[in-house]
Amino acid sequence: MTFKIISLDDGGIRGVIAARILIEIEKKLKNKKVSLYMNTLT
Repeated sequence: MTFKIISLDDGGIRGVIAARILIEIEKKLKNKKVSLYMNTLT
């Protein structure tokens, strides 16, 4: 079985950048949630 995992680290401004990247990924997925494509978000 294959697991799809996204791991985000850091807080502060780096956390904001990671959140912004997730927003851009969701836009590319036509506003579907990343969590629908991943088994685990950490």
